[in-house]
Amino acid sequence: MKENKPDTGKKAKKPTNPPEILRAIGRRKLYNKYLKIVTYNLENGEIAMTLRQAEVAVKNPPVKVKNFLRETGENPRKVKMQNRCVTNMIPLSAVAQYWQHLNQRKKGNLMTEFGEELLADYLPKTDGDSR
Repeated sequence: MKENKPDTGKKAKKPTNPPEILRAIGRRKLYNKYLKIVTYNLENGEIAMTLRQAEVAVKNPPVKVKNFLRETGENPRKVKMQNRCVTNMIPLSAVAQYWQHLNQRKKGNLMTEFGEELLADYLPKTDGDSR
């Protein structure tokens, strides 16, 4: 028999609200000569890629992209795909920034260079005179 443990006086944690689950309403492929990626149109108007594909497409371990997202404050979104699976996705702008980040620090590879070139339109625009 189990013994009843005495009440330690700690309050039980309140359940947190589950994250909003977006729906993927469309899919499209982007590709150049050496790299092909699948992107998804979300119901909120964003274009996103699965977290796993952002890692695997450029042959990097999952830890690297998760650390980058933590540093930049970007959170993956829970998305229900058309086959009803729920997965983590990040906007293409974050993927483009991640691949650019790797290339600028000389930690990228040939695939990150092709990926940055492919997603150049999704990189945030910077003003030449931003003082």
